Amino acid sequence: LLLAQLPDMTPEQLLPVLNAPMVTFNPGTIILKKGAKPDYIYLILSGVAEFISSEFEIQNYLSNGCFIGDVSLLKNIASTGTYRAVSYVQALAFSASAYRSFLEKHQLVGWMKNTLDKVHFLQNTALFGEGISFMAQSAISQKMRSRHYEEGETVVIDESRKLCLVKRGEV
Repeated sequence: LLLAQLPDMTPEQLLPVLNAPMVTFNPGTIILKKGAKPDYIYLILSGVAEFISSEFEIQNYLSNGCFIGDVSLLKNIASTGTYRAVSYVQALAFSASAYRSFLEKHQLVGWMKNTLDKVHFLQNTALFGEGISFMAQSAISQKMRSRHYEEGETVVIDESRKLCLVKRGEV
């Protein structure tokens, strides 16, 4: 599962991470509260959790392969919303400091931040939001390219098999 998330990682390199304990959350359990900094990063193995942010009017469902707390850890910010178990959730619980050390050791912090920014953008679109798994969003994010256009500039799409999404502004 983690091999699909992290580029060019061998199972041997992942051993320190894979030794994390498994935890179970009952339905309705708050996993990470809005405004809190995570002590643990959770990788959902089974079940469904939800992310709720009334401030940004977001409600996303998370299932196997999704991380909880990773954005807060990587950006060194408090959680922007609340994560709650919708069903029984089994997850690997990584110490936040150990997870960060692992990413730093393998020089993956920048890659992970970039990937999460793109996935977060996809999750907040009607087309790629809640109906697509985190694994699929992550795979799509690896193919995404960002382009900036000035006001009045002509948008040229160089291939017929591209989908363009507008992050900010209008076309």
